[in-house]
Amino acid sequence: MTDEKQSENKKPIKNIKAGCMQVAIWENANNEGQKFNSITLSKSYTKDEGKTWEKTDSMGFNDLPKAILCLQEAYRELALKEAKEKPEEK
Repeated sequence: MTDEKQSENKKPIKNIKAGCMQVAIWENANNEGQKFNSITLSKSYTKDEGKTWEKTDSMGFNDLPKAILCLQEAYRELALKEAKEKPEEK
């Protein structure tokens, strides 16, 4: 399986939704094997009179409050995850 196919099949470690807005949190690794997280922000909408669901990264003015809500929750999740993974300082 190619790297491109692997990334297509990869699932986010967490999805955060508010209405049509969604943030997906991903776990990745660099060439040295060090893990890091990234996020994607998307908006779902329907086409063909509601028959087909699509996603876009384009948002309007009224989408911003829900996008902010999702992003704040993603930040909270990642901050808690980081705090859990760090050894306690003595």
